[in-house]
Amino acid sequence: MKSLFEQHGGTYRAVGDYRIPNLAVPDEPEHHIGIWGQRRLDYLKHHMRTLYINPLTSC
Repeated sequence: MKSLFEQHGGTYRAVGDYRIPNLAVPDEPEHHIGIWGQRRLDYLKHHMRTLYINPLTSC
């Protein structure tokens, strides 16, 4: 019986006695945000930490 992961085209690799799924993060293009975007990120990083971390953790 195949797992749901295998039914959707996923594959596994064997490491010792364990089967680990072959996962990869999709490539995302880099975006140039400019000087004002950099300043905004710097402000959020130092003064509003939660707003700075949320987009980083949600992709």
